[in-house]
Amino acid sequence: MRLPEEDEGEGIASRAAAIGFPWLSPWRVVIVGQTLATIVESTAVTDLAPAPTTTDLAWIKPGRASWSAWSDTTSPRDYQKIFPFVNLASQLKWEYSLVGRGWPEMQDGGDLNDLLDYAKARYVGLTLWYDVRATHAEGDTVAGVDLTNPEARRAELKRIAALGVKGIAVDFIPSDKQAVIALYEDILRDAAANRLLVTLRGSTIPRGWQRTFPNLMSMEAVKGARFYTDSLFDENAAMYNTIYPFTRNVIGSMDYTPMIFGNVPGQFEHLTTNPHELALSVVFESGVQHFVSTPAMIDAQPEFVKQFLQIVPTVWDETRFVDGFPGKYAVIARRRGPDWFVGAITSDTLVSAVEVPLGFLGAGSFNVGLISDGEDYDQFASNSATLTNQDTMTVELAPRGGFVARIKPTGIAPATPTLWRARILFPTA
Repeated sequence: MRLPEEDEGEGIASRAAAIGFPWLSPWRVVIVGQTLATIVESTAVTDLAPAPTTTDLAWIKPGRASWSAWSDTTSPRDYQKIFPFVNLASQLKWEYSLVGRGWPEMQDGGDLNDLLDYAKARYVGLTLWYDVRATHAEGDTVAGVDLTNPEARRAELKRIAALGVKGIAVDFIPSDKQAVIALYEDILRDAAANRLLVTLRGSTIPRGWQRTFPNLMSMEAVKGARFYTDSLFDENAAMYNTIYPFTRNVIGSMDYTPMIFGNVPGQFEHLTTNPHELALSVVFESGVQHFVSTPAMIDAQPEFVKQFLQIVPTVWDETRFVDGFPGKYAVIARRRGPDWFVGAITSDTLVSAVEVPLGFLGAGSFNVGLISDGEDYDQFASNSATLTNQDTMTVELAPRGGFVARIKPTGIAPATPTLWRARILFPTA
């Protein structure tokens, strides 16, 4: 073993590490089980972290967010380009819109204050992107703000909280040096003091901090949707997506920035079906889901897809592993209140159908609304049925396909169990 190199971390932390008395060292955890369900459903990482030291939690509100910078990196600098994403969040009843890199330079009809007023009138909270260092990318953050500097950081967080900003997304945090790990905690602590939510991008993996600092909504630490520009990733994205529920997402919220319903010319292409992308909203867990489709992409979808996007939660009371295998397919069921949501995705390994035994449901009958692969990769199909916990739902999948189902109690049970098959027309071989 060796200490990190002096230049690791781009100069924001020294190579040296120290430990004092009483002796406290980092903990490590291994999750082992006889079935994949033990892994997928585990909450060990957060369970082992220290409990929060405050009960002032009512202001912490997870949710869904629009994000313009995925499809247009120049949009945060242009008021005319970014306010449609606030409209999108408002129309779909999403809680937030993330204003990405370059927002201090916003012009062409308005600045941050104008956008805050516009968003507030539409019941949308704004969150702001920050580089952790003021000098890393010239013009990307408020001039002179260095989040590694305690005094500058606290002054900036206090300033934007007073303006009505709801949270921050902090990016480019280099290395896992001891001082950098301490910096993460300092940022989370100072943000909480100003009632600001936090998403950590370009970050280390989750370490249970979501329990200790409940204002931490999510962490990146994953190769997500913004890497569709990489042809090798694009070709293998569907396979990677079926691995993450068994690996990265087990240890904490994952800011994958999902749900691509179209391609940006010259920038982003995806080989997954649109239902696969929609299913990521359930298969992947993140306290704030930053959805990356543009207003035009979402506007082009069927009404039943838009309705689903208005009600899909980001916080869950219970998670069940239904079926799957890393690299092939994943079927995850999550409950919020009385409603269950099931998401399924497959790679290109030609898993032609998945079965979902509904034994995890309670007594009574349930209305099941299904959105699955349609006749082509960019199309959806829908179906519905009334089922019970004695039934099995079987859904056929396209290569790199997927489906979502919302399951709501009805209180009226069918006379006999049924085996429900929802077929698709898109070829599975």
